Amino acid sequence: MKLSIIPAPYQADYLKGFTKADAEICFYEDTHLPRDGFAIHINGNIKIGASSQSGLFYAENTLKMIKYQCGQNLPNVHIRDIPKYTYRSFMIDSCRHFFDVSDIKKMIDYCAKMRFNVFHWHLTDDQGWRIEIKNYPSLTQIGSVRHGTHMGSEQNDTPYGGFYTQEEIRDVIAYAHKNHMTVVPEIDMPGHTSALLASLPELICNKKNVEIKTEAGIFKDIICAGNDNSYDILCNILDEICDLFPDEYIHIGGDEAPKTKWKECPDCQKRIRQAGLKNEEELQGWFTNEIVSFLKSKGRKAIVWN
Repeated sequence: MKLSIIPAPYQADYLKGFTKADAEICFYEDTHLPRDGFAIHINGNIKIGASSQSGLFYAENTLKMIKYQCGQNLPNVHIRDIPKYTYRSFMIDSCRHFFDVSDIKKMIDYCAKMRFNVFHWHLTDDQGWRIEIKNYPSLTQIGSVRHGTHMGSEQNDTPYGGFYTQEEIRDVIAYAHKNHMTVVPEIDMPGHTSALLASLPELICNKKNVEIKTEAGIFKDIICAGNDNSYDILCNILDEICDLFPDEYIHIGGDEAPKTKWKECPDCQKRIRQAGLKNEEELQGWFTNEIVSFLKSKGRKAIVWN
């Protein structure tokens, strides 16, 4: 019988005959396999080879999948899996729809079985701020609740919200690591920041109130890039993010940031002149490099949307 293994392994060579599912399992180190790669040999007994704990983890999950399909009689087969991509990511957007911790863990379980190794956690956006920052409690007091939802089939004016405490964040990270998965938090800037700006209006160019958005879209209010205080606040926030998330990458958004308010803002225009920049597009590059430099000082690498 042909096995249905998801994702399909790099190589599967079928042999004659069957092996009992309760046959002895032998483990061995295969230094020729890359990290996350594995080999399963079923032929009278079961041998599992890997060069890392993650490879062993994926092999054991694959064997469970085979046993689930085949019951007591496993087809004799040699399987060798070499992942095509070293970065295999899935994203959960907790901003538009808030998932509780138990649901997050269920999704990690299923994605680990599919050999995903990066959990991209979208935690801030125009529709909600979902992570506790102890230095700025207003982010969750104000930014975690919007006054309705008008997205797709969901059309209502019922307040909607939720956020993860730092204890819950650490719990999820530990659970992901147990499943050989790193966690990349996304903290959007300078755009997609309505929930941030509603909570900390000192970050707004014109200091006018910004509402947390109830609908999807691209919005003109973005973080003021001409105000030195903006960088102090963002670095304070990212300082806590780095303390919470031990893995290498921090995602800082960067997409869909209209420059309308920057063109009207005296502070942003002053920054363009002082930094010798040509225009507002270059100002976003300057802004991003400031944040990237801070993250580098914390031993982290930034990711942005392309």
